[in-house]
Amino acid sequence: MKRLLFPAIVWCVFFSLGCMRPMLEKPVKRMAELPPVPPPVPMQGDSAASALADTTAVIVPDTAAPETGIAVFQVERNSVRVLLGHAQPHFRIKVSGAYAVFCENRNAGRVEGDVNVSRYGARLSLGPSLMELVPPVEIVSLANEGRFSYDGKTCRGNCIIRPDAEGNGFLVINELPMEDYLKGVVPYEIGKRDSSCFEALKVQAIAARTYSYSRLNRHADEGFDVYCDQSDQVYNGVEGEYGLASAAIEQTRDIVMVHADTLIHAYYFSTSSGATENIEEVWPDKGMRPYLRSVYDSIYNTQSPVFTWTEEWSGYALSRILNANMRSIVADYQKADLQDVYVEEYTSAGRVKSLVIVAGGHTYRVYGDKTRWALRRPEKGNPILRSAWFRLSVEKQGGRVVHVRANGRGYGHGVGMSQIGALGMAQVGKSFEEIARFYYTGIILVRVRI
Repeated sequence: MKRLLFPAIVWCVFFSLGCMRPMLEKPVKRMAELPPVPPPVPMQGDSAASALADTTAVIVPDTAAPETGIAVFQVERNSVRVLLGHAQPHFRIKVSGAYAVFCENRNAGRVEGDVNVSRYGARLSLGPSLMELVPPVEIVSLANEGRFSYDGKTCRGNCIIRPDAEGNGFLVINELPMEDYLKGVVPYEIGKRDSSCFEALKVQAIAARTYSYSRLNRHADEGFDVYCDQSDQVYNGVEGEYGLASAAIEQTRDIVMVHADTLIHAYYFSTSSGATENIEEVWPDKGMRPYLRSVYDSIYNTQSPVFTWTEEWSGYALSRILNANMRSIVADYQKADLQDVYVEEYTSAGRVKSLVIVAGGHTYRVYGDKTRWALRRPEKGNPILRSAWFRLSVEKQGGRVVHVRANGRGYGHGVGMSQIGALGMAQVGKSFEEIARFYYTGIILVRVRI
């Protein structure tokens, strides 16, 4: 593991970062605070709408500003490649502004307006003028104001088209600077907020940035880093961008969270049940992380409409849901009427750690966050349960379950930062540094550098 490398002259001016909770491992060498952040700027142009990739990097003193002692985290690039979707052999994109087409490391020409993309064997064409191109093909913006649209998303940056793994269609990928990518993420992950929540928007930007850098090259064999949906982070292009979120991104530009010289798993979720979770109790396969520890944050989450909630099922309805979905959780599950369901063990923060389901004379166990996928909600589409913090009431007749009621709290997996909690902390005057260190124990805020 690489270590923090600070010149001896800097050690005499370091002072503590002041964590909200004590570190859970041996003391870390101290570093100076980030410089003061300028005050929020007014909202402008607001829309009407609202396993860690091991990075070969090292933290070193920022030679551009040695007097601050601010560390930087070296990364291989400050751009991100986002998979927008899988396209059929014939589809259309629309470009606005100056775009050049690059293929086999050469400039193949320019495109404008509506562009019909078609596949012919191992080659593709872009409209009638650019034929017989060997993929992957990059459609590169030649100016900052360039935009392209695909599948309802209008995006900044470049469009990359490459064959999919099956060899039938295409992967459509948006490559753009990390800071521009975050403008399309933060509004959708935390919503449209007013100036009282500005510090929470900053923390959301830092968490999303940290997560994104940790995912670079995660899907290198397919040419992209992250998905554009909940598989990673929701990214919707330029739609929904608004001034205050963009200002939060700009005022935290390049700042990420590290622990033990490594980018952290910057998990976050909607609403806490009153306490966040130790990661190993929710996802045992991910192991313990010293910065993802349980913290009590009830006071900051009670304003959420899903701080408490209730779901109810008839025995027949829950049997149907389990029969339709349990095979994806427990491979040997056999479809049958539900005979019993109960909680066997809780986590230290009160979420369900082990759920027992009895059906057809067989006993099955579901662990941690997967319990939300087992007890799907009875509404249309059967979305997963809001959280794994719930208490069950079960009625049985004749050896079968006839009614189940779940009284629960919170929304999401419960690991890392509660977004509602961060908003609540910001509204009572906490800074983005205080919020980040409260939810991510013992982390250090540093800047990325190529």
